[in-house]
Amino acid sequence: MLLPTLGERLRYARLLGPKLSARELDRLAGRPANSCRQTETRCQSTANPSFALAYAQALGVEAAWLLMGTGPRPARAAVVAAVEAARRRYERQQRMAERKAAA
Repeated sequence: MLLPTLGERLRYARLLGPKLSARELDRLAGRPANSCRQTETRCQSTANPSFALAYAQALGVEAAWLLMGTGPRPARAAVVAAVEAARRRYERQQRMAERKAAA
């Protein structure tokens, strides 16, 4: 399967792991709402490196693969582990913010 665009690679990686909506991926990557969906549907071929790095970290994929399609495709186990870790980080950050707001 060819994945010539950034949008196609982003969708491939998102669907490779555990059940993960585009909206949740935006939260885990610290990106504005609908960024993932817009990228996937516009089938962008390029993006700035900070965009790719944020999603690559949340998905456990190489930023170069996500951005340019170079290198090996991500492994399902790596994506699952990265998404689960990103969910834990996000939950921790939310609890800390709630505690700070309550203080």
